[in-house]
Amino acid sequence: MMVAARLSVPMYPEATTLVSFAAVLIGALAGSRQGFLIACLYVVAVIIGFAAFLADGRLTFQNLFELKTGGFLLGLTLAAAVAGHLAPRGQGTASRVFLAMLAGHAVHMAAGTLWLMRFDSWHHALMAGIVAYLVPDLVKSAAATGVALVLRRFA
Repeated sequence: MMVAARLSVPMYPEATTLVSFAAVLIGALAGSRQGFLIACLYVVAVIIGFAAFLADGRLTFQNLFELKTGGFLLGLTLAAAVAGHLAPRGQGTASRVFLAMLAGHAVHMAAGTLWLMRFDSWHHALMAGIVAYLVPDLVKSAAATGVALVLRRFA
């Protein structure tokens, strides 16, 4: 997840990273509980400064609650858990795996959007937290589905 957080795709209004891709993929491959715990370890690593640095300084537990993106960070844990819970065990069909990835991304966007509402109107939060990332998250869900299906063949 740390590497995925560093990989960004420039877009408007803000670049998107592949960290949510990594979260849903880990959840689908490791399962709900383990995916949640792995994502929690990532969040803790970010908070203590091992994984990411922000433009305005190092992320700490104190300023996590002051950042507009804090909900997206915490939502990664839920995204991994949901994708892990919904992804079929074994091979599964591509459509079921895709729906699990999509649900994980939806929970991630919902957590981030609800957090954004603390700072701005619900309309702006909805536009910035969900609408702007619908297409990228659909693409990431499809890519995570393909990777998960390939990796499951080797497991």
